Amino acid sequence: MSGHLRILPGPEDQEKRIDLFLAERLPDLSRTRIQDLIAHGQIHTSAGPVRKANFRLRNVSWVEIQMPPPTASLIRPEPHSIEILYQDQDIAVVVKPVGMPTHPTPSRTSGTLVNALLFHLKDLSGVGGVLRPGIVHRLDQVTSGLLVVAKHTRSHELLADLFRKRLVRKTYRAICLGADPGAEGVVEGALGRHPTRRRKMALLPAGRHSLTQFARAAARAPLVGLLLHPVTGRTHQIRVHLESLRCPIVLDTLYGYDPKRWPLPALNPLLRDYPGILLHAERLEFTHPTSREAMSFTAEAPEAFRRVWNEAFS
Repeated sequence: MSGHLRILPGPEDQEKRIDLFLAERLPDLSRTRIQDLIAHGQIHTSAGPVRKANFRLRNVSWVEIQMPPPTASLIRPEPHSIEILYQDQDIAVVVKPVGMPTHPTPSRTSGTLVNALLFHLKDLSGVGGVLRPGIVHRLDQVTSGLLVVAKHTRSHELLADLFRKRLVRKTYRAICLGADPGAEGVVEGALGRHPTRRRKMALLPAGRHSLTQFARAAARAPLVGLLLHPVTGRTHQIRVHLESLRCPIVLDTLYGYDPKRWPLPALNPLLRDYPGILLHAERLEFTHPTSREAMSFTAEAPEAFRRVWNEAFS
């Protein structure tokens, strides 16, 4: 959406806040986007320019929006190989390779999933006013697996709402080394930045609520294969929770894995060459943001991960 747009309020719209009025009339725009347009002087009324989002429609005969074209992304498309399991005009479901970052950072603007998406998905439109893929959730660089991507602002907002309401079910598979946590259980606690090791997160007296459900899928002491369902979506949540159970993920030295305890030296070449940790987002279930259809996707773990699993638990 770009160019001028004029809307005529009705008698029922008088006294409404302008951000609420526009959100009702323009469902493709989020309130955050509308407030951003107000802040940049892009919205005018017959009573004059709108300066604040709480401006109320009093004796206003028209509202006009100047929609700027989407800002071009500074991130370049790159032809990295990614698996696209599904796409339509609203969303795409992709498999992020292990070792690939999800987002660019100020110090790294290439080699990320976003670079690959810009190359492979040709019908991305402006998300939040910027021409870039709508990453709704993310995976750590060291984790592989499924992600759903929004192709435009409206689907981004609707998907974000599903995640916010915890209506997206994610299933992870992990190979862990340590104490057997039992057949099934829940890990819960306040999660925040580690007070001294700033690369880490930790369970702390104060932090954001986190909850992960788990079930044991295989075991051969001291190795355990787990299926995990993170109910909340905090940074490093699964990794922190498994460390708290004294059952860290294989290769995750940041969260307690000790390579000296690895019991299968014949598989050392697989571990040595693996560009991440043995954690894979293998299943994703959600409601399509537009059609409301129930969607379910599954992706196999990387080959080396599968070989380690089969050798460890056969």
